[in-house]
Amino acid sequence: MGRHRSASPAPRGCALVELPAGRDRVREARRFTAAVLTRWRLPEETRECAVLAVGELTANAAQYGRSEMTVLLSLGTGELRLVVADHGDLRVPRQPRACGPEERGRGLGIVDCLATRVEISDTGAGRTVRASLPAAPAPADTAAAAAPAAAQPAEHILTGDPAPTADPAQLAQAALAPGDPTVAA
Repeated sequence: MGRHRSASPAPRGCALVELPAGRDRVREARRFTAAVLTRWRLPEETRECAVLAVGELTANAAQYGRSEMTVLLSLGTGELRLVVADHGDLRVPRQPRACGPEERGRGLGIVDCLATRVEISDTGAGRTVRASLPAAPAPADTAAAAAPAAAQPAEHILTGDPAPTADPAQLAQAALAPGDPTVAA
């Protein structure tokens, strides 16, 4: 007898990288994102938005997070999901740099402007931020996509669960939208 499959399409691509949570690793996370999205042949505008969002989220993870950070990219039909998680032992808080307010504190605001949805999960074990960006429309939808749409603010969800995890398989599963098919182990 066949397995029941969800009506939701499976992700077309999924890529993950784990890095030490350091400001010097933010550039590496951006390069990883750019390389993966280029390989997935996403339009330049989508790549630039995703690279900017990942850069802001990993900068936050490096500044306020734990010893490690994970970046997960998941491409579904019409949607690119970005997940950045920090986890591990809490580091000693850093002293803020002497700089003006225009130079700091804009990361989540920038991601909010780029994303259609932002979800933040925060527990004692770390923080996970998930952001959804529109991906290239299917060729049949090109005419509809060409019509300008009114800008909508991103939907925000703040939860205490699920807890961030160092397990890449669990993080990958958490990045999938509810109803997406799971991969049986």
